[in-house]
Amino acid sequence: MLTSNFTSYILRCIAMYFIFITTHYIASHLYINWCVPYGFKGFMLSPFLTLAPHCQLLRWAIYNGGICINACWFLLGGWLLGKFQLITGGLFQSRAKPCQDTGRAGLRNLRKKMYAGHK
Repeated sequence: MLTSNFTSYILRCIAMYFIFITTHYIASHLYINWCVPYGFKGFMLSPFLTLAPHCQLLRWAIYNGGICINACWFLLGGWLLGKFQLITGGLFQSRAKPCQDTGRAGLRNLRKKMYAGHK
């Protein structure tokens, strides 16, 4: 039952991704044809068409569709990195030791160590 829920979730995510891609693609082409006509006439009409409601809607769809597509890629990348971390067993965890020295004495010791090779 858990597998079917997970599969259903993945399929919904993939469907949403394709909806955003399709919306972005169609809106981009419609914006070029309806809001930025080619030629001198289009150049003269573009300040007025920019304010038209259908052009504002298409710009909104292009901009927000792009943001959602980016978010989908970041989500997929984060998920894959999490899976990779599980597979490698935390191979890339930091092995640095925490600094033992604190306060002014610790800063002085750190400066001595840093500048010891410069003399």
